[in-house]
Amino acid sequence: MPKKWLPERPAYRPERRRASYWLLLAFALLFACRLCRDKLGLLADALWLSLFFEVLACGTPLLFFLTARRGDRRRMLRLRAPLPSALLLCISAFFALLSGVVLLSLLTGGFATLGPAAAAYATGQKGGFLTRSAAFFVLCLVPAFLEELLFRGVATAEYERRGMVRAVVLPTLLFALIHFDVRNLPAYLLWGALSAAVLYATESLPSVMVLHACTAGVILFSHKYMAALYAYTGNVPLLVFLLAMIFLTALLFFFRLIAGVYRERDALRLEDPRRAVPMNVQLYTLIDAVTDPMILLCFGLSIAGFILF
Repeated sequence: MPKKWLPERPAYRPERRRASYWLLLAFALLFACRLCRDKLGLLADALWLSLFFEVLACGTPLLFFLTARRGDRRRMLRLRAPLPSALLLCISAFFALLSGVVLLSLLTGGFATLGPAAAAYATGQKGGFLTRSAAFFVLCLVPAFLEELLFRGVATAEYERRGMVRAVVLPTLLFALIHFDVRNLPAYLLWGALSAAVLYATESLPSVMVLHACTAGVILFSHKYMAALYAYTGNVPLLVFLLAMIFLTALLFFFRLIAGVYRERDALRLEDPRRAVPMNVQLYTLIDAVTDPMILLCFGLSIAGFILF
């Protein structure tokens, strides 16, 4: 008998796919906002317009979720403070995320359009204290709250009912695609994957929000320092090597801390139903989610964004 590449499809109850509609709404609204800004020239550098777009695109699906879902939403979304023991893990995640995102962005030629710097580099760098503070609030704090609440909060909570695989893969992929930046797609995939790892290690969504805001803030105000570092090193390979060493060291330390967290949970025999779902069920429910027509439309909008923006 030839060996099968995939296990047989198990029997399981079909799901109600509400989350995919909310995610498609976010993609459609943000696509329309970016189209108006980039193609119709609607005050592309205005901070208030960036704030309006972010709140409209992410806040509207969140409003639908809060209206439709019942039960303990705070517990469902992990809206709890992290334990003090998670501080070292979050610090290592920050250095791994920042160095890894910048490294991948430099390698793919997308640093100029990475994160909030694409929208307001001049505003954030050349303005006074109040202008820079406003840029940090609008381009770092607000997206960190809304995007993580949508992807690591709502999407993860909706998709993890059939295991952790789908709850990590799909929100990570959609988080990367919704930025409509093909050059920085690897960087955003890393961003989403590390954020998911921090979420499950700390069981705290606010810790992921802080990680997002800190990383975006450093990226927003780091261009002149990156230029100075480049001038000091004198060549790109050395800069890439330094970033790679920081990334690998921080990532190794981060994974060791995560392994310790899960060893401690196993020693305490803390049951996690998400890890108990059979892998064949997790595999096929992931395939079902990826081939959902609403998610396929999200993919289509992201491809159109890659071309247009």
